[in-house]
Amino acid sequence: MIKLPVGRGFLPNYNPLRKLPFGYEMLSDIASNLPEYYTEGTIRKVVRDLPTLPVNHLSGPEQEAVMRDYAFIVSAYYHTPKYEENPSYIPSNLAVPFYQISQKFGKPPILSYCSYCLNNWWCRFDNRGIDLGNIELIRKFTFTRDEKWFILVHVDIEANAQPLLGAMVHAIEAANIHDDLILEQNLILMGKIVDSLYKTLARMQEECHPEAYYKEVRIPIMQFKNIIFEGVKELGGNPISLLGETGAQSSIIPSLVGAMEINHKQTGMMNFLAAHHQYMPPDHRRFIAEVKKSTIRQRVLQVKKTKLNEAYNFVLDRMYQFRAQHYEWAKLYIFSHVPDKTGTGGTPADIWLAQLRDETAEHIIR
Repeated sequence: MIKLPVGRGFLPNYNPLRKLPFGYEMLSDIASNLPEYYTEGTIRKVVRDLPTLPVNHLSGPEQEAVMRDYAFIVSAYYHTPKYEENPSYIPSNLAVPFYQISQKFGKPPILSYCSYCLNNWWCRFDNRGIDLGNIELIRKFTFTRDEKWFILVHVDIEANAQPLLGAMVHAIEAANIHDDLILEQNLILMGKIVDSLYKTLARMQEECHPEAYYKEVRIPIMQFKNIIFEGVKELGGNPISLLGETGAQSSIIPSLVGAMEINHKQTGMMNFLAAHHQYMPPDHRRFIAEVKKSTIRQRVLQVKKTKLNEAYNFVLDRMYQFRAQHYEWAKLYIFSHVPDKTGTGGTPADIWLAQLRDETAEHIIR
């Protein structure tokens, strides 16, 4: 039986910590005031007095909260707009604990989707749950509403995807035992849920404007190039480059691709996409690997039942719609401003996103 990732879908099964544990007050204070330090360009001075904090004893919610705050501070240090050039190194008082906690968690030492989105929200009213009218950010880089809306739209999508994972597992298991009725029912449920994710994604422009995204929101979440993590013995003083935060590090669509047996053409861009999987939490990567063993499409093709075929196509149609909207947003928010059409994760995304969209449609069973 496929084991679901621990959490509410891909969100953690606990509300992310807004307050760091005892002993991390200075780190928390810097992270809380990051919009001021980042925009004014004082972050590189502020962190000088931060001690090198121990992190290897941390686990669970505390580990993820401390990793999140280090990730935001390190990215602010690297990308602060008040300097013409990026720094050549991250100072050891940031580099050592951030590298250690990232390695223990199981991902590269840079701000990733799991810290930027999945563990970066709180509910104003507990009884209302996770939705766009009830969630707020814990950490951010700017004072803009655009940044807040951009992240919270993704949080809402992740929250709405929780029942999708269960339906996905039930559909895969039904295909394995040839229970076509249960398979059909869960495919229909999956399609409805993906449609709800699309409707949330379609709201992006309500409060995140393309100009603000390009000029302010995207800058601090971009990649690191040839940066030295000072004092990290494992790196031996050698510079490394790391991929920036991107929705490609969300596990929702990769899980759907695996479950629906969508085989994308293996190009260099697909290898680049696979590299982003290493920036996901380990439990999420394991889940994606498990659902890739799906036989849903094989079963649909084998039995040739009209209703089952329609249910399968319904999911793919909603996936196509979601990817088409993503591509339209990418054109509006990125391609119209960036000459090389490169996304925050370092992806030359124009041709690639269109390819993913079109190949999804090509898998519809006629």
